[in-house]
Amino acid sequence: MVVMEELLERELQLGANGWLITLEKGWRWLQEIVRDMSLRLQAELEVEEGAIPLAGWLKDKSEDMLEIIWELEEGPDPRLDVCINWRRADGIMSVCKTLFNGGCDLCALLEDRLEGDIDGEEAHVATENERIWLQKIVRDMSLRLQMEPKVEGGAISLAGWLKEKSEDMLGIIWELEEGPDPRVDVCIDWRRANGIMSVCKTLFNEGRDLYALLEDRLEGVIDREDADMPI
Repeated sequence: MVVMEELLERELQLGANGWLITLEKGWRWLQEIVRDMSLRLQAELEVEEGAIPLAGWLKDKSEDMLEIIWELEEGPDPRLDVCINWRRADGIMSVCKTLFNGGCDLCALLEDRLEGDIDGEEAHVATENERIWLQKIVRDMSLRLQMEPKVEGGAISLAGWLKEKSEDMLGIIWELEEGPDPRVDVCIDWRRANGIMSVCKTLFNEGRDLYALLEDRLEGVIDREDADMPI
């Protein structure tokens, strides 16, 4: 009987020590998260990282903090209460709550900052996507110029395709020239944005020249096809 009691007491003491270790791990983890958030707040966003991936990182860290504090607030197995050094445990828990509150404040500050940064990043992504689209249209026009119209498609079908591509180019360049929402101006890397815009204008001009060449060529082909049609 005495042996059983000793074993039980030892088991409870091990559990109590384990709970203190859990508290200390939570403390260190929260401390690390808060330190990282503080460093992020002081640092400028790096170009290769960008605001959008950083927002994902911030979300992960916020969820980590919540999981830690929820586990700690849930507390130990009630059977361990008599074996726990509550003075030490309460002291660690107090530090953890302070760290958690500090982390929440840092998270709010970073989120406020990122709102504008993400808008600026999305503006860059949108402009880059338009550049890629223009580049594809110009490439397709160049290839069409090198090819003879297929018999089954004919020049008339190709003329319809050319009209659609011309309208696509106009739609892209009009959207880009309209510019972003003025509220995100301060968040945009204008050197980068103006560089992409310059490329887009060059592509548009190239596409317009290709369009004129294709249109001139197609006029003659369409006239010949019309002449070959039986009356």
